Amino acid sequence: TYGPLNGGTSFRVSIGLARELLLPENAVLSALDKSGIPFEIAIGVNGMVWVNSPDPEITIMILNAIKNSEVMPEDKVRGMVKVMVKNVKKELMDE
Repeated sequence: TYGPLNGGTSFRVSIGLARELLLPENAVLSALDKSGIPFEIAIGVNGMVWVNSPDPEITIMILNAIKNSEVMPEDKVRGMVKVMVKNVKKELMDE
């Protein structure tokens, strides 16, 4: 659906990565989705990405996972996301 993007943060990625993120079976977005982390994302073909989540730590983790995924093979992306999600969940529980 379309509407205003309230909250969250925007950042730029390469146009190639933006197009990869728009694929139905993108490795990083699939891994983030399966992790159970709540987030919203909007991806433009112009390379702009908007991410919103309940906690700034989660938003930063998603941003880093997306940017890191550009230079990693798919099998490594899944492992990276698992480690990042585990670390951010641990950090949020310690607060």
